[in-house]
Amino acid sequence: MTQDFDTTTESGRQRLQSHALTAEAERDLVRERTQGGRQHRALDGGWVGGPAPWGLGTAGL
Repeated sequence: MTQDFDTTTESGRQRLQSHALTAEAERDLVRERTQGGRQHRALDGGWVGGPAPWGLGTAGL
């Protein structure tokens, strides 16, 4: 975070809360997209557990 918020004033607290809510919404969106991509890969028979095991190659990914 690069902005300074004066949390001693009501407007400063509101701005901070607004930014926090936006950040939380973005985090949830990234999580949903990541989980959806992993689910899609699993349904296609791909490896979803981190780096592929030795010898699997990228054909199964």
